[in-house]
Amino acid sequence: MKKKIFKITVMFALLFNLVLVPNGIAYATHGAECTSTNICTCTGGQTCWYKDPAYTKKSGTICSNGATTVLYQSQQEKTVSGTYGQVNVELRWGSYCVVNWTRGTVYATTTSTKQFGIKATTTTGYYTTYYVQNGTKIPVGTQQYTDMVDGNVTVTAFAGLRSTTCLGDLDSFGHRTGFSTTCNYPTNASYSG
Repeated sequence: MKKKIFKITVMFALLFNLVLVPNGIAYATHGAECTSTNICTCTGGQTCWYKDPAYTKKSGTICSNGATTVLYQSQQEKTVSGTYGQVNVELRWGSYCVVNWTRGTVYATTTSTKQFGIKATTTTGYYTTYYVQNGTKIPVGTQQYTDMVDGNVTVTAFAGLRSTTCLGDLDSFGHRTGFSTTCNYPTNASYSG
């Protein structure tokens, strides 16, 4: 009887650990914490800054509805190749809310690729970022997007891969960005445009 109880206890302990042990991938959080159960609102442009385009509405319409990729106008995508792999970086335009954001997809990585970052920067200095860290290697197919920035000004899309993880600076909401002067992304593994 004691052996049976011991075996059941061990099985539950193993199952408990399998469920609770994280997979080692860390994601940045979207700044405004907009979710499917907490829909944010904005009136367009600057009022949408740092909100999630998929979960933010203007007059009842989600900001990402009808969004298009506008990076280089006729060139729909830009693939970045470098030391740590390849990333497709897109500058997205949401005409309904008059906003931009950056979307990135990892297409290839090396065994030393530990961090994937994307950034949308405006000429007024506002920016939003999103980054993914992994203790071993960033998985191919990883796709993320930044929160929105004001689309009334020029916006630069940026994506990159790093061989080390870096939390980066704090934004105005107190969230880590994955970007800073010490968290630079090598130019041969990143692209801005």
